[in-house]
Amino acid sequence: MSCTTVTETKTQVRLHVQLTSPPDGFGMTGSTSALGMWKPEAGLALEWNGDAWVARHPLVVAPEESLEFKFVQATSEGMVWEDGPNRALDIPNVDRDFKLSGKFNADMRLSIVSASDRQVEQSKADQDRAAAEQAAAAAWKRRIEDLGGQIAAFEEDLRAKRERHALALERREACAERLRR
Repeated sequence: MSCTTVTETKTQVRLHVQLTSPPDGFGMTGSTSALGMWKPEAGLALEWNGDAWVARHPLVVAPEESLEFKFVQATSEGMVWEDGPNRALDIPNVDRDFKLSGKFNADMRLSIVSASDRQVEQSKADQDRAAAEQAAAAAWKRRIEDLGGQIAAFEEDLRAKRERHALALERREACAERLRR
């Protein structure tokens, strides 16, 4: 598990969460409303990115804020909470980026993040966002193609029905003409 805090100004800190563990389902809950006030279903959901469980969006917390939290694992039987006491984090009031590293049910440490680590993280986030946008665009294109096929089938069905209707009208008119004679 690793978390990165990014200070954009001295009035807020962005907490990036990354938890490495087998892919079952993870979240983070804790003492703030952003962490769900100890309700896992209202906390910070983590998503599997292929390498680790990560938060889709950073958690914004104030500098000098103290928060307590735990990671929870989603299983078929429900939520499994980390063992032991709550994790505690005091957010420093400095204009630096931090990384919180550790493992589920294990110790953690806070360290300064280098500018190159921040760039790698931003580059990965940009790549993930671009891949998601491409996947969404491809899905829309397939849907539009499917709808185009459905429209073409409906138009063909309507053309055939119109032809049958015109033929039925011709037969009716011919039948009516024979009856008049």
